[in-house]
Amino acid sequence: ALEQKFTFSLESHPFYQALPLSQLEWILSEKNIPYVDNVSVLQQIQQKIPGQILWDDICDNLKGNHVFHESCHAVARPLNQNILKTAPVTKTKELQILVLSRLIEESFANTCELLAVVDAIDPVHQIFFELNSYVVMLEDKTNLKKALQDIGEHIFMKFMILCYLHANFLAPPLSDQKFEKLFSLISEKKSEFSLSQKKSMRALSKIAFELNLRFRMVTTGFYLKLNGISTPMAELKDFDFIQTMIDRPELMEFLDALIKKALH
Repeated sequence: ALEQKFTFSLESHPFYQALPLSQLEWILSEKNIPYVDNVSVLQQIQQKIPGQILWDDICDNLKGNHVFHESCHAVARPLNQNILKTAPVTKTKELQILVLSRLIEESFANTCELLAVVDAIDPVHQIFFELNSYVVMLEDKTNLKKALQDIGEHIFMKFMILCYLHANFLAPPLSDQKFEKLFSLISEKKSEFSLSQKKSMRALSKIAFELNLRFRMVTTGFYLKLNGISTPMAELKDFDFIQTMIDRPELMEFLDALIKKALH
């Protein structure tokens, strides 16, 4: 995010504090990610009554920051600028591509948060990671580490972004046929995955569909309305988005660029 000239500001932004989901485009246009100082107050309490406060005393009232999630959008959006430059066939198709590109961004942010769980090693890190993240799957850390070893970071990220994309499109859990299509789409050098790798990836896919259902149903529609798009979501999501990614190389290039940037 810093490479893209984004700044992180303690300056009060009341709209973001009141309704953060409404301010994504403001964040991206201003290149300013607001946050609250949720550390100094703890240091003050520690100095006042050292060693007496437990996490349970404050966890329900301490305000979190979603700086990591917003930073993922800050990384993704500049890489997403060329997707709509290829002239679509119809206005509806153009809007569908827009929805797809924005949901790739969101699925990228979901995947980055999921992958970051692996680095949350000690209890303090885990506590603050949970406070400040939308996707928190600490109980899956062992399975995530095993999957990373089995299939590698690049394949892991590409597969999970596509799984989260299904979840964000409100698609049902993946069928055997859909799995094989994804395996074919993400395989490197057209190599086949082993049975153990496929088993590991199938287990991973279930995590994506644990995203809050109401959040998935409401957020995208709200975002599009804010950006002047009144076309019903049912119409915008009614297309084969995976086949569209296969047919439009710039979408897969965008996906690969995201992963390269994240793993740099």
